[in-house]
Amino acid sequence: MMMMMMMMMMMMMMMMMMMMMITSLIYKSSSIQYTNVLHHCIMK
Repeated sequence: MMMMMMMMMMMMMMMMMMMMMITSLIYKSSSIQYTNVLHHCIMK
């Protein structure tokens, strides 16, 4: 049970990091298509 909780926490952290990276990229580059492709790549 503890291991599962730890894994979930790690996944959450990773997701947060990804979201932050995506948002920063969106702010940096005005091209939305590129960010969309990146998002698709991450989701897969």
